[in-house]
Amino acid sequence: MTQPSTISSRFRSAKRLTQVIQVFAHHGFWSLVEKSKLQNSLTKVEQKEIEQSAQTEGQKEVQRLTAAARLRIAFEDLGPAFVKLGQILASRDDLVPPHIVDELAKLHSSVAAMPFSDVMRVLEEELDKRALASITSIEEKPLAAGSIGQVHLAHLDDGSTIVLKIQRPGILKVIKGDLELMSQVAQDLEKYLPELRPYRPAVLISELNFALLGELDYLREAANTEKINKNFEKDDSIVLPKVIWNFTTSKVLGLEFLKGEKMPSTPQPNADIIISKGLEMFLKMVAVDGEYHGDLHPGNLLLLSGSRLGVIDFGLTVRLSSFQRLLIAEIFVSLIEGDCDRLARAMVEMGDPSPDFDYDAYNSDLLNTLGPYMGGSISNVKTGKLLFDFSKVSAKHGVPLPRSLFLVLKTLASFESVGRRLDPSFDVMRLCEKHVHVLKLQINQTKEVKHQLESIAKDLASLARIAPFQLRKLLKSAVAGDLRLNISNDSTMELAVQISKASSRIAISVILTGTILASSMLVSISDQWKHLGIAGYILSGVLGLFVVFSIILNRP
Repeated sequence: MTQPSTISSRFRSAKRLTQVIQVFAHHGFWSLVEKSKLQNSLTKVEQKEIEQSAQTEGQKEVQRLTAAARLRIAFEDLGPAFVKLGQILASRDDLVPPHIVDELAKLHSSVAAMPFSDVMRVLEEELDKRALASITSIEEKPLAAGSIGQVHLAHLDDGSTIVLKIQRPGILKVIKGDLELMSQVAQDLEKYLPELRPYRPAVLISELNFALLGELDYLREAANTEKINKNFEKDDSIVLPKVIWNFTTSKVLGLEFLKGEKMPSTPQPNADIIISKGLEMFLKMVAVDGEYHGDLHPGNLLLLSGSRLGVIDFGLTVRLSSFQRLLIAEIFVSLIEGDCDRLARAMVEMGDPSPDFDYDAYNSDLLNTLGPYMGGSISNVKTGKLLFDFSKVSAKHGVPLPRSLFLVLKTLASFESVGRRLDPSFDVMRLCEKHVHVLKLQINQTKEVKHQLESIAKDLASLARIAPFQLRKLLKSAVAGDLRLNISNDSTMELAVQISKASSRIAISVILTGTILASSMLVSISDQWKHLGIAGYILSGVLGLFVVFSIILNRP
């Protein structure tokens, strides 16, 4: 029997989907609803009413506003999760046309503040009596208001001032429901709108889901802030706010108040040095620490006394594995050295190409688009344009940049924009080059190489065991399942035997290739590993001869 909670959940989901369709139809997007077959989820009565509204109110909206403006208003009408989706789309210049990006960017500054009574209610529910009693006053006007929460200054009885970040009441339940709905709609968009498939709507919603659920837990943000603060504890020029734990819960975040000035838009004394320091800080986060501030724009940077740089708002923190960092390094080295083939290969490894991905066409398009800018001196090239041209080509060919990489590119472009206003000779890529080579040296240390070799050996051993079985299973599935064919003749058994032999040779060949690569890496590291590498070459030779002779002896 279906549980009552499941029934109510499905009812809420269906009701919310009807609301979403109504809003989009009202703002002139009924044709999109029809193309994606979303109207099939409506009752006949609902479909008729909404369609009639689309023909009246929707047409008025079309005549009055641009499509981009109507989309922004629709997101605002649908609430916080859709506002956040719009904000993320506004940051994806590689996927979204410029005129829509410009319009959706307005969502960053158009979120209404929640009533101060709600702020006090959340504080009273979340904080203990001692913490509440230590607050002498809270400024009613928020420092900032977002779709998830807002920030207020609070003054304590010891004379100090802290920042309180308060989550909007009930927002978790609302956002979770909308995220589930968005996931379903994204799958329908990919299914019924082929032109959207290269942009992976479902993947975009998955990234939104990860980002939003992370931002909804202020304890996680507090932990991120402390962790990154520790990474820079020996650098006096970088200041992060300290977490005030007795004012911190999953819905309230207490932080030290950093008193400083926003980054200037015109040349100021030492400002160009500060922005260079900020970029170096970000590159250290990416290249060395493996975790970085995912929303590091000038609004989250402060100029503090003593030529120090303050960094705030760690709601979005991205972590990178050593393999991801190595691929990011490969991408930047490729851009700096002008190696398009290397760039394409790194992107394919880091991304998730669509099933119809054409590597040769992608490589050729990269070469034609980026070739004039790559290699040699690129100090006079607008790095932001170079990076976004690269990301747009990738998206067009079904290899949209992973969010972790795109946020890196977006941050670099933001630093370049501010840096060149302060100093026309500010060179982002030269600073990147310095840190990229540090990263490559660090990852290719003996310990890391040994770890990679162990992983390769395990993968190859697993492949050798399962490849023959999997190949036979694949053939059986294709013949008996998808193709609906039954083969019954005397050659069937012989065919299976030959396939088994061929798959075994393939497995040995894969092991042979891996052994040669591993041996080459060992020989190049140091004399300590040289003998093991030579032994690997000998083993490779034996395996190679075995494969050659087995092919010759079994030739028909």
